[in-house]
Amino acid sequence: MKPVGTKSIFLLLFLALSTMAGFQFQKLDIDKIQNLSYEAWFTISFFTVVVGTWFYAFFRLGSKSKSHIRFLGPSQKYPSDVPLVEIGKLAIYSGQSTNPTELPAFAMRVLSLTLAFSLGILGFDSRTVNFMMDTPRKIANVNQYCPDEITVSKQKPPQPKQGCELVKRAYELGLVKDLGTCVDKEIDKKMDLCTLRQRDEPALHFLARQLSSVYSKNKFNVSDSNFHSRMSAAFRRQLGFFNALSGKLRNVVNSAPKASHHIFTDLKSPDGRSMHRNCLSKYQKLSHIFSVGDDDPKANSRILEHIYGQMLFNPQYDEMAGLCQEYDIHWNSPPDSCDQLVRNPMGFLSEYGAISDVTLVLNRIEEERELMRLRVQLKSIETGQPPPLPPTASVIMANLLRPRAYPTATTVVSFQCLMSSAGAASDKPRMVYFSLMGKQFQAREIKFKLERPADSLHADMYRSFAKTMVDDFHYATARSHWNVNENSFSHSDYPLTQLEYLKGMDIFASNDWIQTRSDLLEVYPYYHHLYYFVELFREQYRMQRTRL
Repeated sequence: MKPVGTKSIFLLLFLALSTMAGFQFQKLDIDKIQNLSYEAWFTISFFTVVVGTWFYAFFRLGSKSKSHIRFLGPSQKYPSDVPLVEIGKLAIYSGQSTNPTELPAFAMRVLSLTLAFSLGILGFDSRTVNFMMDTPRKIANVNQYCPDEITVSKQKPPQPKQGCELVKRAYELGLVKDLGTCVDKEIDKKMDLCTLRQRDEPALHFLARQLSSVYSKNKFNVSDSNFHSRMSAAFRRQLGFFNALSGKLRNVVNSAPKASHHIFTDLKSPDGRSMHRNCLSKYQKLSHIFSVGDDDPKANSRILEHIYGQMLFNPQYDEMAGLCQEYDIHWNSPPDSCDQLVRNPMGFLSEYGAISDVTLVLNRIEEERELMRLRVQLKSIETGQPPPLPPTASVIMANLLRPRAYPTATTVVSFQCLMSSAGAASDKPRMVYFSLMGKQFQAREIKFKLERPADSLHADMYRSFAKTMVDDFHYATARSHWNVNENSFSHSDYPLTQLEYLKGMDIFASNDWIQTRSDLLEVYPYYHHLYYFVELFREQYRMQRTRL
């Protein structure tokens, strides 16, 4: 085999290693790359151009290498070559050469820039760049000085509006000996001691004063005879939980998901792209009414996607149900998805690319439990008291501002099947049960009715989606006037006087006939009832699903 220049070999090797690291740490994920801020993109681009050009020029990648690498068999050894690795019938030799085979100079330059780009993606993200940009401000705050002059303001307390004028006049005439509560008292404003740097203070003196202040605050702990033993015991205890601590740090750096919820449907994907792509901005401002044409082959898919974003993530309503990156709609799934999930959960989820997130979230639950045990034990070491019992789920949830489910395997991981049906929609969901990674799960299946998408408010689809996501979903409202029906709008006299009744007719409470009246749909206050429906759905959903 012809000798290959070491510059080309090592450049390709470094590029392969950086690419593998990028995929390993999920830095080259397309969704994360698209969600980078403009500042991060500028930093990565600047790093790519500067470092890539410097790397190409410093190592003289445009010229031939002075050494080479050969991939040969052991019997084909060259006298001037030195064996590096010998594995069976394959051997790698190195030697000096003046004209080895090299990649073209243009390719070497492109690979240098590609390597620098991979390193930039690994080293910089939106969070890192924000810290870098904020560093000058933090450094500037260190050089803040105490003011040259400290003025003490005098404040007079408010005087009673009635009676003080007469008391002061009587005091001047000598009728009373003192002013009592009408005396003017000047209150000195509390003057705080300035601990910043003085104008004429040397930098080293200011640094020593700051270190002395830190030492004074921690003098008691350091001088304690049990300090070193407590620190040693805490360190050994943390070593025992090394896997949980390192896993926690790795998940935080990689922005690992804290929940994994999956919806399987037999509808086709509305746009053929990932739902995660810019999902935060996609669901910011959704219209209340979503209309599609009768001739659109993906009409029902677009309607389902709109309802999906409206019910879970639209911030115009109540608090969002979760983070949209932690939800997946698996389009074009088989109609018996729930049954396949029961028969072979691991294989079915692997086929649809869901097993990695599910496994990661389930592992994070175990890590959180281990870290809670560690916190309890460290608290016991610090106080010298026996370790207290860890707080129960009811105690933890009672301290929350809003009631929600406690993080367990079944509340942070869920599976739903929402399938189309040519007949009537399902009144009640079908429940199936299966075991995954030693945990018991249930999947809920609902069949919704395919209907004419045009000129429709899609109330049936909303109800089917709510029943799919929430177990025993019930919609109770006192806003609908049950004594008002379609016959109330049969006459055409004084039509404007009948519009007030529409506000009391909730379409989600079995008033679907409104969808057939195009004249009423033009003035029907749909948003009024949709808002209440979404509010109740999210309130019930939070009691069954959550995130770590």
